[in-house]
Amino acid sequence: MEIKLNKASVSYYSKVLDIEFSKEETAENIVPDTLPDVAEIVDADGMAILRGKDISEGRISVNGMVFGYILYRAEDGQLRRMPVQLPFSAYWDNTSITQSCRSLVKLSVSSFEGRIINSRKLLLRADVALSASIYHAESCEYTEGAECTQLECLNESISIL
Repeated sequence: MEIKLNKASVSYYSKVLDIEFSKEETAENIVPDTLPDVAEIVDADGMAILRGKDISEGRISVNGMVFGYILYRAEDGQLRRMPVQLPFSAYWDNTSITQSCRSLVKLSVSSFEGRIINSRKLLLRADVALSASIYHAESCEYTEGAECTQLECLNESISIL
C-alpha cells in the first residue's frame, strides 16, 4: 500500500534580535535675523522622525531628525518660539543581522533642551531612545492530509470545559 502525504508550507518571521539603546546628539543653532535676541529659555520640546534605515550584513543603521521648538523670552520681554532641527544617526553591529532581515524601529525623545551660549547662539541637546526588532523570514512545512485508496482515518474528539 502506498500513501502520499499532502504537504503545505506557511511563511513567517522569527525574531532574531531585540535592541534598545539611546543616542545623545548636540549641536549649536544660530538665532535667525528675523527673531529678536534670546534673554532666557523658557521651554524646549522635540519629536524624533525616522528618515531612513539600512540593513546590511552584520549591521543596522538608522538616521533621522529631531524637530523641535525653543520657547524663549526675548530681550524686549516678549515670548517667542523658534523652530530647530537636530540630525541624528546610530548603528548596531551583530552577526545575526543579514540583508534579508526585516526590522521594526521605534523612536522617542527622552530629553530635549536648549542652553544659551550668547544672545544669538543656542546649544541644543537631544537624547533619542531607539528600539529595534529584527526579524528573519522562515517557512515551515506541515502535512495537511494523505491520499490512499485503502486508508481508514480515526478521528477522536475531546471536549475541554
